Amino acid sequence: MDRTPTIRDIAAAVGLHNATVSRALRNDPRIPAETRNRVSEAAKRMGYRVNPVFASLMSNIRTGKAAWHAETIAYVTAPGTHVAWRKNHAFLETYEGARARAESLGLHLDLFEDAAVIESRLDRILHARAIRGVVIAMLHPERVHGPLRLPWSSLAVVQIDPHPHLPMFPGSTSDRSQVVREAFSRARSLGYRRVGLALPSFWDRLGHWISGYMGAAWNLPGKETVAPFYPDKNWNRESFARWLKKERPDVVMTSDRAFVWRWLDELNLRVPDDIAYVELDLPPDDAGIAGIRQSNRQVGSEAVSLLAGRLYHNDTGPVDRRMMLQIAGEWRDGKTAPGRRARR
Repeated sequence: MDRTPTIRDIAAAVGLHNATVSRALRNDPRIPAETRNRVSEAAKRMGYRVNPVFASLMSNIRTGKAAWHAETIAYVTAPGTHVAWRKNHAFLETYEGARARAESLGLHLDLFEDAAVIESRLDRILHARAIRGVVIAMLHPERVHGPLRLPWSSLAVVQIDPHPHLPMFPGSTSDRSQVVREAFSRARSLGYRRVGLALPSFWDRLGHWISGYMGAAWNLPGKETVAPFYPDKNWNRESFARWLKKERPDVVMTSDRAFVWRWLDELNLRVPDDIAYVELDLPPDDAGIAGIRQSNRQVGSEAVSLLAGRLYHNDTGPVDRRMMLQIAGEWRDGKTAPGRRARR
């Protein structure tokens, strides 16, 4: 065939109506699985490729609206017991990004934040409201005990950050390894030679923070190498003080300001005169702190975009390998790390 094959060509090849082939290529559950597989194999054999612009146009012509217009999707989150997640800028920005993207696509976003409801009744609520799409944000193990039981095979699911205790779903996340490497590089360019990382290891479930740090510090001279403060236990001022005394960093990087910033003050260490400070997850209104502004809104927005694609293609159930869209952060200059020359 000298031209690009069309749905009509596939229909003629497999002996089906054009509309049946079109639905099969969209993975429509109304078409038997055997038929969908036969059509898919024929399409691959013939070299058929979907034109996304034409597909979108035809969807609007058929329905008079976007394919997922007015559909409700769920946003499920239950951070730790002591976390008021709406006061945490990262959690709130991620949710706001997801909500804004849903509105732009004509989707309604239903928020589920009650751990008791998520544990015991989420399945029934999703079924009663005919919700096919779910965004799973932060689910802390101490809030949702045991595996979350949902009919995964019939749901289109995406996740924000990988959830090792759940089946595998595509999703979006901040590129934390890049965040650490970028902050490390910027600190070095400002003249700081001993760059330290202070972070509790239980915050780093998949090791992205520490791998970024170790990669950034690879092959440095021994006198410029700092062992990270990365405890599984003893995340406290006394252990932090011992680490400072032993490793002597001239700048400390962290994403846990609530502790580290206070500890520095209690140890009578002036920032930046005695030690410089770099934040790995800057709040939006913090212009005075040096560090990385993570793309939390975009993480939420891209998760909903991924989910919209799964809904459009009736792509349900877990995937067979991890697929995470990692979004980089951006460096912001600040008074807490002006550079060694400026400090002098």
